[in-house]
Amino acid sequence: MAFADYAVLTVYFAAIAMVANIVLNLALMGPLGLRGLALATSLAAFLNVALLVAHLGRRVGPLPRAAMTRALGRTVVASVALGAGCAGGLAAAAALLPGDAFIARLGAVVASIAAGLVCLVVAYRLLGHREMAEILESLPGRGR
Repeated sequence: MAFADYAVLTVYFAAIAMVANIVLNLALMGPLGLRGLALATSLAAFLNVALLVAHLGRRVGPLPRAAMTRALGRTVVASVALGAGCAGGLAAAAALLPGDAFIARLGAVVASIAAGLVCLVVAYRLLGHREMAEILESLPGRGR
């Protein structure tokens, strides 16, 4: 299979995921509101990854499923830490900057993102996630 054929196939998989996203958005937005949109987008992205991984397995042979499952588990745990950090940052900002003024809302967003990012990086470090170590090492001023 030529490279151009792979490119077409990945676009085809992305199109399938996009259609699934639209259908899921319509199905989930009513009962879940904005959370339904987020869930639909996540499920569509998962579908896209699943299609790509399945195709890769057919093209290159058996994939290291045990290693992939462990990496997925680490990612899930780190994502839960990210969510907890975001919730904690939001709660702390609400306590420190009460009200509905722009600066309070901006502080809440910044605190939520910062706390979530810190929790994500710490979780990945504790879990020994190689990819996060590689990302952190590639940052400017880190010896590269």
